[in-house]
Amino acid sequence: MAYSAHHCVPKGGYVLTGRINRIIVIGALVVGGLVGGTAVATAITAYSSTSGLTFYSCLAGGLLTHVQTRTEACAKGTTLVSWNQTGSPGIGATTSPVAAGAHCANGGVSVTGANGTNYVCNGTNGTNGTNGSPGAAGSTVNSCTSPPGPNLNFSECQLSNSVWTYVELQNSLMVGVDMEDAFLSSADLAGTNLTNATLTGTYFVNADLAGASLANATAHSDFAGANFSGADLSGIYAASANFNGANLTNANLTGADMSGVAFTGTIWSNTTCPDGTISSTYVPQTCVGHGI
Repeated sequence: MAYSAHHCVPKGGYVLTGRINRIIVIGALVVGGLVGGTAVATAITAYSSTSGLTFYSCLAGGLLTHVQTRTEACAKGTTLVSWNQTGSPGIGATTSPVAAGAHCANGGVSVTGANGTNYVCNGTNGTNGTNGSPGAAGSTVNSCTSPPGPNLNFSECQLSNSVWTYVELQNSLMVGVDMEDAFLSSADLAGTNLTNATLTGTYFVNADLAGASLANATAHSDFAGANFSGADLSGIYAASANFNGANLTNANLTGADMSGVAFTGTIWSNTTCPDGTISSTYVPQTCVGHGI
């Protein structure tokens, strides 16, 4: 059944004819829905565009009449009804921390609102991750007077004439260290950074320098029997040094100055020669004559 808007009421309302399918009353009677008919929707929308307005009308036999924004007595046999565009304010929620217990095994937060109290619980702790690998030596010197040991920092220290035979110095930071005439025979210097070090007269007989860096170091030293497997000797100044019996497997000698160096019994295996060529390309393997 269609609805239609009739003549204007002198006091500011509409007369609406048609039938209401249902009326919902909550506290004051609220019209919850008008089913079928666009004219009623148009008339009510004209009023409801302003938030907070209360509408009044007279109801009789399923018909609404005198829809207006102010209340007046309805005729005998009709009922005054009203509704509002804006509903009542909702109840605000409150939150509180919850200790571990019956509601939340690992604690959490309770949320209390109009529908009661609910709980937001913490999850269980995850498993610990694996330990990371050790970091590089720090940028500051632990102490130049510290006893030798692995993973220490002796950069720029004056350690000439030190007697550190058989010591463990692996992965230490010794950039720019002065170890002139020091004794490091059979020492473990694997992975140690000796870049720009002064190693004149230093005794490295049978020392392990695998993976160490002696880049740009000054090393007129005795490296007889030393292990340089995988070491970086690029740019090293080792003129007249002794490399007799040294192991230079996979070592990098690019740009090294090794003039006058003794190489009797030296092990060459996939060594990068001072001129950038690889020792394995020569038979027998050697870097002598290739930048040396």
